[in-house]
Amino acid sequence: MTHKYSLDDLGNIITFKSVENQTTQDYFDNNKFAVDAFNEKYTAFKGETYIQAVKRVCDYISSAEDTEEKQQYWSARWFDEIYNDWWHPAGSIMQGANSGKKISLANCVTISMGSEYDTDLEWDNLESIFKNGGYTIAKCAAYRQGLGVGLSRLRANKMKVLNSANESTGSLHWGKFFDSIGYLVGQKGRIPAMLFYLSIKHPDIEQFVKIKSDYTQIQNANISVQITDDFYDITFENENKIIIELKNGEKLELDKNEQIEIDGKTMRAIDYAEIFTR
Repeated sequence: MTHKYSLDDLGNIITFKSVENQTTQDYFDNNKFAVDAFNEKYTAFKGETYIQAVKRVCDYISSAEDTEEKQQYWSARWFDEIYNDWWHPAGSIMQGANSGKKISLANCVTISMGSEYDTDLEWDNLESIFKNGGYTIAKCAAYRQGLGVGLSRLRANKMKVLNSANESTGSLHWGKFFDSIGYLVGQKGRIPAMLFYLSIKHPDIEQFVKIKSDYTQIQNANISVQITDDFYDITFENENKIIIELKNGEKLELDKNEQIEIDGKTMRAIDYAEIFTR
């Protein structure tokens, strides 16, 4: 049965016409924080009220429907639902929809420093870090978009590199660089939300986890760790032992608190379930 998208089907709903003169202050019951947050972050033009913004968003999103009947139906239905606090559009949609500005409607995305897939091209190089990673972060920030950045493909601190540096500065070094881009590319006074993630297998993982407690570094990004099934398996199967996998594939079964040296770094075996293998 084909549904007829009639406004009559919606019954007694709150319509734009019935509340179009309501001020933002009235809608938010004079909550200064809510009023200021809306006026500073989500208006498409100076003086736009919250009611006008909701109507703008509903009309714009419903314009994707293939008939005027459907467009009117969904715009009216969504307006009623949003007005009654059943759900709310994400911030980027609220600010960007039909605003006439270059604002992404994707609230958050995950980006990769690798510019090509299914190839042998290595991500861990300056071209990927600057040309793809840095540029994409800057554009996402300019378009008011939150983003996640994976650092696991970057080589660890003090690993050899074939340039004048001789040694890599590690994944955290480049994480700080990515973090700084958010401060340089503003979003109407708003710093873009970011998330950095690193594999539990990466040699820099201990430093990565601890950096969130250092209030002088990477303060604009959520620090997340990618945990693998085998990490849990190894951790819980044997209470006193831990397995370390070296880069050459060799596996060592050690006491958890036994001190080992890998790539010039001394650590307890328990601190790594596996060593990240490039």
